[in-house]
Amino acid sequence: MTETERIHAILAGHTEEFAWFLDRYADATHRLVAGIVDCAEDAEEVTQDAFIRAYEKLSTFRGDCRFSTWLYRIAYRLALRRARTPRTEQTVVDERLWESLSDDVALPLLDESEATDDQVERLRQALDRLRPDERTLLMLTYDEERPAAEVATIMGLSEGNIRTRLCRLRKKLFILLNHDSDPL
Repeated sequence: MTETERIHAILAGHTEEFAWFLDRYADATHRLVAGIVDCAEDAEEVTQDAFIRAYEKLSTFRGDCRFSTWLYRIAYRLALRRARTPRTEQTVVDERLWESLSDDVALPLLDESEATDDQVERLRQALDRLRPDERTLLMLTYDEERPAAEVATIMGLSEGNIRTRLCRLRKKLFILLNHDSDPL
């Protein structure tokens, strides 16, 4: 049964079919939410709220995107509302550092099997200094490998804006990873 057929079955009264969506998307939705909200309990609650909202609003799903994209957009918005304060102070980068980097700056990819504990810790610290929307953009693009058009739909932005933000975010992470304790 396709997702569309399942949705039609749910809307026709076979509500037990919604369990399939829970099984399929709960972990990925929780990862998205956990990257935005500070507390594990809040992440659980927001994830549950997202599925409840999706179930309640299922009749409004138009099918112009994948169900997961629609669900992620619901979860993303709910998580942003729940994230009252950022995990850390917002990191401001000196404009001269931005100017000195090419737009196609490459971030060092960490091979988990070869990464040192120090490299992993530095990357974690750099990610913690990003805003929730920046962490979400990275997670959707690199962890979930979603296309820019789908990320744009989830985050409520244009595809061009997503590409611009990714370019700036690569620069920001490069700076955070390569300027240890220097004031930014």
